[in-house]
Amino acid sequence: MPDPRLLAIAEMLIISSAQIYAMSHAAGLTAAQWSALRYFAFANASAANLASFAKHHGTTKGTASRTISRLVEKGVLVRTQDGVDKRRRIVQVTTKGKKLLAKDPVRTLADMIKESDLEDLDAFAQAVFALLKCPGIDLETSRVHVLALDGAIASLE
Repeated sequence: MPDPRLLAIAEMLIISSAQIYAMSHAAGLTAAQWSALRYFAFANASAANLASFAKHHGTTKGTASRTISRLVEKGVLVRTQDGVDKRRRIVQVTTKGKKLLAKDPVRTLADMIKESDLEDLDAFAQAVFALLKCPGIDLETSRVHVLALDGAIASLE
């Protein structure tokens, strides 16, 4: 029988994940849409396009296009023609999108982690990173997030 403390921690992780997931939907976006909105908020000009977004998120151009289209319909992203290459379309976050990003569930979670006053943030980051490497977690579809977390851990060192 596993240590009851470990089971309690695992249950708390499940509950907190469900709460964050619910927060993302309360704002009217899916987790994939939030991820896209975040991507375009931080993408440089050469990466603010459909192909770069699809590659970065390990998805097809069709799926990426549908996600972007939904966000354009919601008024949080806009597509514009590249001034240099007329075949290329640039994706940018609108003012409405920037306001929505202020309510980003990931930002809320980061604030919660900060407020928890962890004595060793690096140890916490390493533990979360180790969880992502557990059997049953598809690291290929999570590779972007794993790389980002790995970079965050490196910046803490």
